[in-house]
Amino acid sequence: MNAGARPRMKHGPALLALCMAVLLPACHDSPDVSGAGTKGETVEIRHGSGAAEYRALVYIPSSYRPGSPVPVVVNVHGCTLTPELMQAGSLFDGIAERERFIVVYPGFVDQASHPLKCWRFYLPTEWSRGQGDAAGVVELTRMVMERWSVDPERVYLMGGSSGAFLVSILGATFPDLYAAMVNLAGGPYASTFLDAANPTIPALENPAVQAQLAFLAMGPRARVVPLLEIHGDADTTIYPQNGENAVQQWLMTNNLVVSGSRAGPFPLSPTQTRSYAQEEDFPYEIDDYRDGEGCLVVRHIRIHGLQHLYPGGSDDPDLPAFVEPRAVSASEAAWDFFRRYRKSGTAPPCVEGRP
Repeated sequence: MNAGARPRMKHGPALLALCMAVLLPACHDSPDVSGAGTKGETVEIRHGSGAAEYRALVYIPSSYRPGSPVPVVVNVHGCTLTPELMQAGSLFDGIAERERFIVVYPGFVDQASHPLKCWRFYLPTEWSRGQGDAAGVVELTRMVMERWSVDPERVYLMGGSSGAFLVSILGATFPDLYAAMVNLAGGPYASTFLDAANPTIPALENPAVQAQLAFLAMGPRARVVPLLEIHGDADTTIYPQNGENAVQQWLMTNNLVVSGSRAGPFPLSPTQTRSYAQEEDFPYEIDDYRDGEGCLVVRHIRIHGLQHLYPGGSDDPDLPAFVEPRAVSASEAAWDFFRRYRKSGTAPPCVEGRP
C-alpha cells in the first residue's frame, strides 16, 4: 500500500453487508464539491414530491454552448451514497470537461421510502416501465434533455452497486432512452436481495430466465443495448458472480432482440481477452464480446484483488473511503465504452471503426 493511502473497506458476505454497507459507511457528511477542480458549473434539479421525490446534481462543462448538442452520462450512486459523494469520488467531471459532455448524478430525497438507503432494485414492483426509482431517474434524465442542448442519441447510463442493479432495470425498461450502460459491481435485471447475496444458488439468479424477462420488459422498444460490466474479484458484498450473470443476461437479451434466440448471433464466450498488469496491486483483465463484424456488444473488466469499491476514484483524504484510487479508472473506462455508441434500432449501435 502506498504511503498515505487509505485502507480498503472490508465487507463480510452476510446479507446485512449488502443492505447496509454497500460502498460507503453512512456516518460521514458529504464534502463540499462545488466546482471541485473543474471549470464548469454544477446545478441541482428536482422532480416529484414526498416519497417519490428525486434530485440530481448536473455538471455542465465550461465548453457547453446552447444549441450545440452534447452527450449525457447519468451516474447513479450506490447504497448510503449521495449525488455529492458520487460527483466527488468518481472524478467524472474532469472527463466531462475534457470531452465535452454533461454528467447527471441522481439521488432520492425521501429516506423513509428507502429504509436501507439503497435504490429499490430488489422489489418486483420496480421492474416495470414507469415504476419506482427507475421512473425517477428517467424523469431527471428527461429534465436535463429539456433544459440543456443534448444529443438524444448519446444519452448513457452508469451505476454502482445498488445503482448498477437499477441500471439493468433501466436498460430493460427504457432502451429507447439510453444508448449504452455501465454496470459497476452490480448484477442482472430482475435481481432480488437473495440473488445479489448468493448468486450461485441455482434456484435464485438464472441469467437465461432473466434474459427473457428483460426482453419482455423491453416490449416494442426492444433494441440492442451495449453493456460494460466492471467488478472486483475480491468483492464479498456484491459477489463477482453477479457481474458474470449480468454479462450473460445482457448477451442473451441482445440475442433475443436480434434473432429471437438466446444462443446467437452474439457469442456467449469472449471473442478476445486481454490482461493488464498494474504497477500497484490491481492487475485486471478485459473480456470483449464482439459480433461477426467486430462491433463490441459487451465488455467485462475483472479487477484482481479489488473489493467493493469505486476503482480509480479520487484520492482526496477528506472523502469517505468508498473508492480505490490505485485501481484502473472505472470512469475513464466507462467513457471509452460510451463514446462508441449511438442509440439505434435492433442493429448493433457502433458508430466508430468496427475494431
